[in-house]
Amino acid sequence: MIQNAAGNLMKLASTTASGDLTEDVLELQGKVSALETSVGTKEEESSITASNLWAAIEEVKAAYEAADSSINGKFNDYYNKTEADSKIDQKIATAISSTYKPAGSIMFSFLPALGADQEGKVYNIIDAFTTTEDFVEGADNKYPAGTNVVCIDTDDAGTYKWDVLAGFVDLSAYETTSSVNGKLANKVDKVEGSSLVQNTLITKLTNMAQINGVASGELEIDGESHELSIVAVDSSKVTGLNTALAGKVDAVPGSSLVQDTLISKLSALATINNVN
Repeated sequence: MIQNAAGNLMKLASTTASGDLTEDVLELQGKVSALETSVGTKEEESSITASNLWAAIEEVKAAYEAADSSINGKFNDYYNKTEADSKIDQKIATAISSTYKPAGSIMFSFLPALGADQEGKVYNIIDAFTTTEDFVEGADNKYPAGTNVVCIDTDDAGTYKWDVLAGFVDLSAYETTSSVNGKLANKVDKVEGSSLVQNTLITKLTNMAQINGVASGELEIDGESHELSIVAVDSSKVTGLNTALAGKVDAVPGSSLVQDTLISKLSALATINNVN
């Protein structure tokens, strides 16, 4: 090996541990390969030179710290679970306390005047009552004793009314099942083109339906009153009339009905010519 610019020569074997340059080179190559496997190679994006290992470590450290700072910054406005649970409980407690404020028991007639000072106050009404127009649901709804009412702002503009809290529904205006069934028992199904007619009239109509016909000129119906009247009916169509007429004689003006025995006597008298 040329040792210097003057050209002095030196045996390579004399600079190795074993005295065998080839063996030492192979050993060195193995160590370099193992070092690369253990340490790794430089990424193409890195600007650090291969000879500056500490600079590479500092670069990785700086990149990690920058990423860590960026991540932490993204969660600055977030609560962890414990903080979130605490805040939620606090909000719920605040909302409940500001909305519902137990105000005690009172008779309906002594309810205070509606206003901002009553908003959120809950009163237990100790007597049965009927709502007025001061209630959200309107007037004329009945509630039993023990019903709770709360004062609320119905339009966020200062229109305060009482609101009945859930727990009771006034069904007094509704029909019961038994009542409806009782009323339906007295009803018949509606049929298009049909009307309700009394049974006696149905019987008459049925009998009339059995009439086969009326001879022309015997009956007539008045055009205004719609009344049925008899014009002329043959005596043979009147039950018992001919039989009754068989026992009659024609009336003759100036004549009277005389028994046959009297007629015989008158006929006998008519034969007497004279009397001394």
